[in-house]
Amino acid sequence: MKYAFLLLLWVAALAATAQIQTRADTLLQRAQAVSKTKDYPQAIAAYQQVVQEPSAKQYYKAVSYYNIACYYGLLNQAGPARTNLGRAIAAGYTKADHIAVDTDLSLLHADKQWPKLLARARALDAKKVIRRPQDVQLVTTDINHFWKAYAAARRDTTHAEAIFRREYFDKGSPGLRDYAQLKMNSYADFTHRILARPQYYTSIKQTTLGIAGQKPRIVAAFRRFQELYPAVRFQNAYFVVGGWVSGGTVSDEGLLLGADQTANGPGVNTAELNLLQRNRCAQVADLPSLLVHKLVHRNQGPQD
Repeated sequence: MKYAFLLLLWVAALAATAQIQTRADTLLQRAQAVSKTKDYPQAIAAYQQVVQEPSAKQYYKAVSYYNIACYYGLLNQAGPARTNLGRAIAAGYTKADHIAVDTDLSLLHADKQWPKLLARARALDAKKVIRRPQDVQLVTTDINHFWKAYAAARRDTTHAEAIFRREYFDKGSPGLRDYAQLKMNSYADFTHRILARPQYYTSIKQTTLGIAGQKPRIVAAFRRFQELYPAVRFQNAYFVVGGWVSGGTVSDEGLLLGADQTANGPGVNTAELNLLQRNRCAQVADLPSLLVHKLVHRNQGPQD
């Protein structure tokens, strides 16, 4: 279960550092703490609370089901171990190569369903893999929603936070939802950060709206990367406006880019940014190489 435990630690770390936390984050942190005690029945109960929580993300459920399966395996209960492994695979835990060698599941190796479970994991994993650069989705809908919300918020600053929440976050892509949970402090803080820089945000509107037209250059950069590293697994990219909390991160949804931190170019007014922010305000023309850089890290294995 080492791989799953490391993945769990990563997920739990994200939950622990998430600023806009959900009940699922709290439950996951609690389950991770219980798992350290090696009280497997209690750990199973804790992870079952995670998978039953409506706000739990799909990858929270996938990893939790997998750990439940492993704990049942360690308790020598083949039936529940098999059932929860099937649930883990259905929820998205499709690392068949790891599942096949995980000693916590050794008692299932003689089970007649074992080959079928591995085959299902491999088939689902193959469906998730993006191998062709032209198949990568560059999602810019959050940028469009932001600018509509921004115009309304500037007209009614008293209700700006509610406007951003309703017109931007509530309409957000899966990428924006992950970015907000992983990186943002609060809706109030986001609103303050945006409205405190009116000259900057007004000046980057056209630059950010132009990101959608960058796909040919980005696809070309991905193709060159694939020539150097044929085994690359691409991910969809989401461009969001984050209020200068992070230039980018990753989640199971894909690459999450802070468009307002990669929007520098002709006509952009950076006077409201401090020196560090100015130095980190990337040129929009460098977007293809920035995405390749993030793909490199995303494709690195633990041994790298």
